[in-house]
Amino acid sequence: MIKDNNLQSLEFQICNATIEEMDFIFDLATKEGWNPGLFDGKTVYYADPKGFFIGKLGNKPIGCVSGVTYGDTFGFLGLYIVIPEYRHKGYGIRLWNAAMQHLGDRNIALDGVIEQQGNYKKSGFQFAYRNIRYEYIGKGVQSSKAISLKDLPISQISDYDRKFFPEERKIFLQQWVNMPNAVGYGITKENKLEGMGMIRKCVNGYKIGPLYAENDDIAEELFSSLCSHASEQPIFIDVPEFNSNAMSWINKKRVNKVFETSRMYTKKAPSLFIDGIYGVTTLEIG
Repeated sequence: MIKDNNLQSLEFQICNATIEEMDFIFDLATKEGWNPGLFDGKTVYYADPKGFFIGKLGNKPIGCVSGVTYGDTFGFLGLYIVIPEYRHKGYGIRLWNAAMQHLGDRNIALDGVIEQQGNYKKSGFQFAYRNIRYEYIGKGVQSSKAISLKDLPISQISDYDRKFFPEERKIFLQQWVNMPNAVGYGITKENKLEGMGMIRKCVNGYKIGPLYAENDDIAEELFSSLCSHASEQPIFIDVPEFNSNAMSWINKKRVNKVFETSRMYTKKAPSLFIDGIYGVTTLEIG
């Protein structure tokens, strides 16, 4: 344990994370068991370079938080972690406040563990629904209809994403689609997207996100195509419970429930095409 007198002699400061320091943030996420993608840190950074914060005691980083802004109306709070031996000393709330200040008066969302839901309510967040993480192990088959997302205009990808996300996030999607150790597919009809998905290598296995589709058949073709790249390793997907079609679809497979989070908002839940969200992009930044 750290002695109190040593703590008191060091200055605690909060600063914006550099892109190099994103490794520290996602190393903490790995230690928490969140199983991030291998290249998530340097990819999500571009969503909002001013939206990732590190708390330092002296020169030692001891915690982090993200408050990613999307346009003028929406933001996402996540990656709220303090190294265990530095918890319950007031550092966490100072990190939280820094992120909330950056997010301002936007409608703020988070995906929190169930045990912390009460604390988030005290900070003005209201429960909307649960995201359920499932683990799947199985083979996939590449669909002839699946088109590489890298072959589609980023504007088309961004426009389709906007059906399922409260704000435009083209810069982030440009990075996400081109992430190393990741594959993305879309299915089109008459040059219009009817579904898209990504799979990326994680610390443990692979993770699918997002997975958007107009119906179960398209979701299945994308899911199978994405799984064909996973070499029969564990595949994880976060399914929003509010989409009853997606819940029914995923539970027809050989899946294990891993854990769940509470999606919460400071304002009214956004109006989105909820029936098309089969897998959320990421629990860390939305």
